[in-house]
Amino acid sequence: MKNTIQNKDAATYKRAQWCGVIGLILLMAVVTPIYENFGTVGMVFGSLLAGALSVFTFMSFHKMEAIKSEHDIQTQREILAFINGETLDDIEKAKELEIRKSNRRGMIVALVISCISIIVTAIHLIKMLI
Repeated sequence: MKNTIQNKDAATYKRAQWCGVIGLILLMAVVTPIYENFGTVGMVFGSLLAGALSVFTFMSFHKMEAIKSEHDIQTQREILAFINGETLDDIEKAKELEIRKSNRRGMIVALVISCISIIVTAIHLIKMLI
């Protein structure tokens, strides 16, 4: 029973992944030409279509994240094993946990650097306005 549920979730994950990718491609390939080439009507219709496609795309990616959270998968290796219906043994799971910790540290460093960059940019903008 658990295997059937996991296979169903893996199929849902794949479907959500493809829906998200197709939504992004449609945003680039369809909405931009409509917005740029059909004047005011194109701007209105393109904006509405972009909004609808954005919601569709974000909902697809949200569904993927919900499945990942439900099955406690984060790294690419875990995702591939989940999609293929495989499981990681204890040693591989321990290695993946170490990778997660390393990724968290990297994300914290990136966040700190981003905050510093925002502060420096804000200071430069304030100096330019004064």
